[in-house]
Amino acid sequence: MPSSVFYVQACPACGRSLQVRVDYLGKGVACQHCHANFVAQQESRTPSPSESGLALLDRADELLKAVEKARREKERLDGRSALDGSSSNGSSSNGSTRAGSTHGKSAVADASK
Repeated sequence: MPSSVFYVQACPACGRSLQVRVDYLGKGVACQHCHANFVAQQESRTPSPSESGLALLDRADELLKAVEKARREKERLDGRSALDGSSSNGSSSNGSTRAGSTHGKSAVADASK
């Protein structure tokens, strides 16, 4: 006599995992724990949004937005400190920016070209 094939289904009433014979698919069965009656049916295997990567893409979008917001805030603060003359990132007190070595030329003269 061949052995029976089972699948696992959660009881819709109590949520416990039940081993149900494949022979009972589409038929009424009762949970052995809570005695609730339900129709045995195998779940369709449709991937959930988290399995399909949508949740991961949404999280990546959130992180990119947070990085962009932090970058804009840093630029805003850097611009404010450059106006105060307290910046140490190569900006002069008049707001002009040095770009590498000027070879004896002033940064203001380079910026006016």
